[in-house]
Amino acid sequence: MDRSELQKCEIPSNDKWVVTQNHILTITAEEAKHVTGFGEGFKIWDLYFLQDMFHAVSTDKMYVIDVGWYPEGSPEGHYSLVLIERNPKENIYNWNEPLVEYETRSLDQLLSKIRDLMSDEQKIEAGTNEGS
Repeated sequence: MDRSELQKCEIPSNDKWVVTQNHILTITAEEAKHVTGFGEGFKIWDLYFLQDMFHAVSTDKMYVIDVGWYPEGSPEGHYSLVLIERNPKENIYNWNEPLVEYETRSLDQLLSKIRDLMSDEQKIEAGTNEGS
């Protein structure tokens, strides 16, 4: 596959979430190993599998979903998703205590998790007890 064929995954905003950043590609990590068309010295890992891949904020500004690739740029890495809650008393997001932490190499599982969290507030609250 050539670099020109790369596409972002469709993860639209909805009435509960606003997607502010989306750089998640429609290819799996295994497929990414075969992408060509980069300038000398660059690979897909250097440009697309980064710590800042996806960010969404709930419309009430109480939650953030953040996705990155760790270790950044590594073909052996994985997607890491966190769900963060805002502390209304201090008006800051509590990045040190995520409600949900989720890691996977599977693009399908990652997208499913994002869509689940964005689809229903009850699932966010249930997700706080997951631990994974």
